Amino acid sequence: LDWEGRIHEVNPAVEKLTGWTAEQLRGNRFQDYLPLQESVLFQHYLEQGRQQQATTLKTKLCLLNRDRQVCWVSWSLVLDFQEGQVYGVGRDITQQKETEAALFSSNTRLQAVINNAPVIVYALDKDGYFLFSEGRGLERLGLSPGENVGRSVFEEYKAYPETIAAI
Repeated sequence: LDWEGRIHEVNPAVEKLTGWTAEQLRGNRFQDYLPLQESVLFQHYLEQGRQQQATTLKTKLCLLNRDRQVCWVSWSLVLDFQEGQVYGVGRDITQQKETEAALFSSNTRLQAVINNAPVIVYALDKDGYFLFSEGRGLERLGLSPGENVGRSVFEEYKAYPETIAAI
């Protein structure tokens, strides 16, 4: 890229990822293949790198391919001040980003169930200390979520031998 973000050269991997040929990409601005917010972010990031005379930058941006689908790419950029060029090596991380989004969604649903169902979910370390304690069921014990983290289950429930035996 030049300083304005115009594409000068791409390799076959970029063609495969985006669905456009090198000839179709050449001369266009890289920012035109980014969603608006990402385009503004990239331009700001590049300008900041130029002002600080940074020689390398790393960033993650989502590209829009020819089918207008999002492709996440982790970029390592080299700023060449003598040539007035930006060279980049990108790695497709779309699968990783999709996995992270699915995990986040799953965790959000699980947290909603734990927070709203009358249950107690806890985890203990090998010595019987609470690592995790969540759930609306804690209210019945007069506890708040996380309140007994770091405490010994054996000390907390020593008056309840049947609970200790079950644990």
